[in-house]
Amino acid sequence: MQDIRDEGSRHDGRHRPGRRSGIAELLELSEGTVRARIRRLEAEKFIRIQAVRDFRAFDLHAGAFVGIDAADGQIDLVRSRLAGIEGVQFALRTIGMFDFQLVVFRDSPEALASTLYETIARLPGVAAIHTQHLHSSTKHVYTWSQIS
Repeated sequence: MQDIRDEGSRHDGRHRPGRRSGIAELLELSEGTVRARIRRLEAEKFIRIQAVRDFRAFDLHAGAFVGIDAADGQIDLVRSRLAGIEGVQFALRTIGMFDFQLVVFRDSPEALASTLYETIARLPGVAAIHTQHLHSSTKHVYTWSQIS
């Protein structure tokens, strides 16, 4: 599928008079016509536009899911330390195989390894960590609601 994002507008977010977006150019229509048609399709519930985070666009090139086993009686100590760790996007207290499940992203595999094995694994109260390094994303959905 062809990438039809407007490269110029993506950088500074401003409209450039006389310039057509990727969609308008591809369809040989004006930007105003494209915007009007998109608004109509949204209003009639034919389409819904959602933002999807591309982690690489934010220089996050290495990620992992991390299961943490806390030592006996150390849940609160581990919980208090997780929030301040660079790269931890989500830290969830779980019931089941692990005491905590983390999502960690860093800008390089080396930085990720450092965060996982030199920081998280060595936290006071952490008995063990279990990592699954991320390869690619098959589906990533954010559900948004309209602000009135």
